[in-house]
Amino acid sequence: MGLTKNQCAMSKRKKEFPGASHYKDRHGVRRWRYRQSGFSAELGSEYGSPDFVRRYENAVSRLKSPSASKRRKALKGTVAALVDSWYESDEFLSLRGSTQKVYKGVVDKFRAEHGTKPVAEMKLRHVKQILAKKANTPSAANNLRKRLIQLMDHAVDLEWRDDNPVRATKTKKLSGDGFHTWSEREIAKFFEFH
Repeated sequence: MGLTKNQCAMSKRKKEFPGASHYKDRHGVRRWRYRQSGFSAELGSEYGSPDFVRRYENAVSRLKSPSASKRRKALKGTVAALVDSWYESDEFLSLRGSTQKVYKGVVDKFRAEHGTKPVAEMKLRHVKQILAKKANTPSAANNLRKRLIQLMDHAVDLEWRDDNPVRATKTKKLSGDGFHTWSEREIAKFFEFH
């Protein structure tokens, strides 16, 4: 007794993306979701698409992350809870996986230091103090500032705050003249080598 073509395809899909299953939404559209150990994440409607694979990898990595259980326990209104919410937002999930990883590297350090603090009580002076600690590394300070702007904008969207105090800060000036403009000779040398 053999399997039908559809059953074979479904069997291959389950092996390719373990934990992924399909369902029909209220409009009759076939959608996919990841489910494991009580955790669930939407994967979209285009099975195997780059967006589907990115969402699947995020779901698997979140489940395997040792800090995932700690994140669920974050107190409402704290920096940690805001970070958790932002990581689950469409704004963050629509970023490329490599960009998410870079952003998490910055934000997770901030959360480790300030995670228990209430978001609503963050003032401009606090932001300036946080950024001043990175005065020796202006690029790192500017990167942190950008991520904090996104986090506080998310807090405003959630109505945890009425304003975003980070927007009142200025970027740190970088030393140096930047990169020089290549001469025709340097461009020719580049093309010759590559």
